[in-house]
Amino acid sequence: MARTALLVIDTLNPYDHEDADRLADSVEEQLPRMVELRDRAARADDALTIHVNDNCAASKSACPPTPSRTSSPAGRGRRSR
Repeated sequence: MARTALLVIDTLNPYDHEDADRLADSVEEQLPRMVELRDRAARADDALTIHVNDNCAASKSACPPTPSRTSSPAGRGRRSR
């Protein structure tokens, strides 16, 4: 059983809303540390990474991606790169 959990909350976001630029700037600043934590959790034998997204609509395309899709390039949205 995992002794440590990394919660990644609501990072799957197309940044297509009124305050998107401000939010995206903040995420961009924090992203290197988030990636470091994700990578450390992936290497650890006793860590569990949990992705939580509250932006899942009825259509399958809006639901959180499967692990095979999380490593693909950024999706559509105002801040895609």
